[in-house]
Amino acid sequence: MSGIISQIRYFLDLQNLEKYNLYENIIGNGNSLVLITNREGEVLYCSKNVNQILGYNYDEVLGLNYWKVTEDKYFKGLDYELNLNLYVRKVKCKNGTYKYIQWKDKVFSKEVTLSSGQDVTEQIAIQKKYKNLIEQASDFIF
Repeated sequence: MSGIISQIRYFLDLQNLEKYNLYENIIGNGNSLVLITNREGEVLYCSKNVNQILGYNYDEVLGLNYWKVTEDKYFKGLDYELNLNLYVRKVKCKNGTYKYIQWKDKVFSKEVTLSSGQDVTEQIAIQKKYKNLIEQASDFIF
């Protein structure tokens, strides 16, 4: 009987591991950057695609390192304020360039927040291009 129970446990653990790996692959290889932070702003989890999006390795952004390496000037430390609407922040990539990331935060408890970010650098560049075009136009634009 104990052999059957251990086989069932093994099978259930294997199914859970397969589900975890599937979810990790979906999150890690998607085009959204996912961060899970605690109340102090420490990064507890970061999707593996941080390397593809910003150039940093997974371990380089854990803890409070994300805020340092990306030069996020809005992070103030303990009890950091969340903006629960859509917002855009300019962050530094490992190669020294900057990208604009549009974030959406979701509070799961007093201690844990999930943030999902999309690279909107190209959209911001297009907006700036058209803004400059309009501002510097010598003719009337209708």
